[in-house]
Amino acid sequence: MFCCNKSFSRKDNLITHLLVHSDEKLFKCSVCTKSFSHKSNLKTHLLVHSNEKLFKCSVCNKSFSQKGHLNTHLLVHSNEKLFKCSICNKSFKRKDYLNTHLLSFSLESTLNKHLLVHTNEKLFKCAVCNKSFSQKSNLNKHLLVHSKEKLFK
Repeated sequence: MFCCNKSFSRKDNLITHLLVHSDEKLFKCSVCTKSFSHKSNLKTHLLVHSNEKLFKCSVCNKSFSQKGHLNTHLLVHSNEKLFKCSICNKSFKRKDYLNTHLLSFSLESTLNKHLLVHTNEKLFKCAVCNKSFSQKSNLNKHLLVHSKEKLFK
C-alpha cells in the first residue's frame, strides 16, 4: 500500500500513518485541550503535566520532562550555529530562528533591502555631513542629529 511515497507491508501501519494526514486527532489529553493523532504523542505530551523531569542538562542542571526540550535547551550552551540562510549566509542556532529570518524575505523588495546590508554599498547620503547609509530609514534617523529642534529635553 502507498501513501505520500511511503509504503507499508501491513494495513494497520498504513491506517496509523493516514492519521498524520488527517485533521482527526483521536487521542485527547485529559488535563488540557490538546489532542493528538498518535497515542505515543499523547503519552509524551502527558509528561508535561507531571512533575517528573527525567532529562537533566549536564551543564546547568536544569531538568526537563521531554528529551526534545532538553535538546533544544542545550543549544543555549553552544555557540554552534547549524542552520544557515541560503540567501545571505547568516547562521542560526535553531531552525525556527532561521525560519523567522526567512519570513522577512517574503517580499522581494524586503529581500533587496536586506541584501544591501551585506554589501558596502551605501546609496543614501546625508546632504549636511556627507555620511552614507545603506538604508533610507537609517539616513532619516541620522538627520535628527542635524535638526535644530531637540525632541527630547
